[in-house]
Amino acid sequence: MSVNINPIDACSLDDERVLLLDAEGHICEVFLTSREVTLKCEASVGGNRISLSPNREILACAGPEGFALFKSDDGTLLESRRGSWSSVAKWHDSGNRVLFTFGKSICVTDSYGVPIVESENFSSTVTDASWIGDKIAVAAYGGVSVSDEQGSKFIKREFVGSLLCLSASPTGDWIVSGNQDASLQVYKVSDDTRLEMQGFPRKVTIAEFNLDGKWLANNGADEVTVWSFAGKGPKGRSPVILPKHVGGGTAISWSKTDANLIATGDSIGQLRVWDLKLGLEGKPLYPRNHFESMSNSPVKSILWDSHGSSIIAVHHDGIIYRRETS
Repeated sequence: MSVNINPIDACSLDDERVLLLDAEGHICEVFLTSREVTLKCEASVGGNRISLSPNREILACAGPEGFALFKSDDGTLLESRRGSWSSVAKWHDSGNRVLFTFGKSICVTDSYGVPIVESENFSSTVTDASWIGDKIAVAAYGGVSVSDEQGSKFIKREFVGSLLCLSASPTGDWIVSGNQDASLQVYKVSDDTRLEMQGFPRKVTIAEFNLDGKWLANNGADEVTVWSFAGKGPKGRSPVILPKHVGGGTAISWSKTDANLIATGDSIGQLRVWDLKLGLEGKPLYPRNHFESMSNSPVKSILWDSHGSSIIAVHHDGIIYRRETS
């Protein structure tokens, strides 16, 4: 099916309903079976990212002019803050607070937008941030900063360069940044260890851990590379290679039910699913599912259903479709 917006982000309300966000802040609800599309709400802050609370009751939106919170059932605005660029909206696992970037700072609010933590300014506009349990990792020019459990005091892990994305392992052991200089920087949380993976032909804009923290996937080349973080981590190891994507991975999504399954999409709309338990380090992996594309537009989001048996592909031109994976 096709919708009359150009989505830049998406999230699932349930296995039959998807929320789409465009750059202007329009949030549409799509019913996959009936193909009905309705405007859920409009974020006056514009659109960069949306995120649904774990109980699916509150929708957080980050945009070029700030951030906002809405009730997911009827789109009622709960709170908004304007005045700075916001590119991150990430819920804590507890569901009782959400992390936003806000210009050179980060802000944590409760479900209704009441501030809990407001940091001082970092060295530049914050490009990404992530929860590490109750701690917060922040990416800004010059390195990654990690807070204490109250989110009030930050210790910086230095790296001279521009950080574009950030991912923290679910185990809390590792932080990985993708960077403008086409590298991955890997930080061990417990000590000063920092590893570097170089040689990507393009900047790394996506780096994502799987559900148990034993794999990390990233773009930066026509191949998506997947690194093992099992045992002592990736030092001295080669990645599993997910080959033949055109223009590199534009969407990477790990299954929420099987730690070895990953879906990837690229700039010409190709969509694949891979089983990492069949992969060998340093070797190309054959995809488990290679779907015929319904659109030549870049894949912007890939959403897994709650059973891990199907995925929904969202393309930038508004084409949306579901594919069975098992």
